[in-house]
Amino acid sequence: MNVDMTDTQRSIIQPSDTDLLLGSIVRESNLGGSDRKLPQRRMNTWGEINNRCVVGNSADRNRKLKEVMMLAKSLETVNRSQQVSKSNKEADEMKEMHAKAPEAIAKYISKGCDASKLTIPELEAVARVELTITLKGKDKGEKVAMFKSKVAEMSWDPRAGAAASA
Repeated sequence: MNVDMTDTQRSIIQPSDTDLLLGSIVRESNLGGSDRKLPQRRMNTWGEINNRCVVGNSADRNRKLKEVMMLAKSLETVNRSQQVSKSNKEADEMKEMHAKAPEAIAKYISKGCDASKLTIPELEAVARVELTITLKGKDKGEKVAMFKSKVAEMSWDPRAGAAASA
């Protein structure tokens, strides 16, 4: 084999006694391959990261814990009030949809079941109350197309319901 080798390559393949001695010193200095165990770091109730014990009943710690609890309670109160207002808003929207739906259905029937003749609020009211869907679209064309496809899919005929109730 005619292979050229540099001195660095030769020293890597054939280490000297000094290289072997230095390697063994480095291995032994690592304490036999064992890992050093560091104390676990944990986050306390204030968001501080530490690895030491604290006095559990000190006045300062109790004061800080009370402040944290008051903050947590106020945040929970805010979240609950937001959820209640959101559910109230949704309930109001549904009441409004139910109020608009009969008039919108009558208009839909009078226009020959042409969804494009309805306004967006009327379309949304009929879709939500009668078809139990929410029309998701940016413009009226998308909403009309979605409404028509759902009507065809469900074979919904408002005239049959209007004749039965009359």
